[in-house]
Amino acid sequence: MTADEIITRLDLRPHPEGGWFRQTW
Repeated sequence: MTADEIITRLDLRPHPEGGWFRQTW
């Protein structure tokens, strides 16, 4: 599993200040 697949699976979005966060709305 690649990082991109993990990001997609966790429904993460790029954070404007850097890093990642989970969308909760």
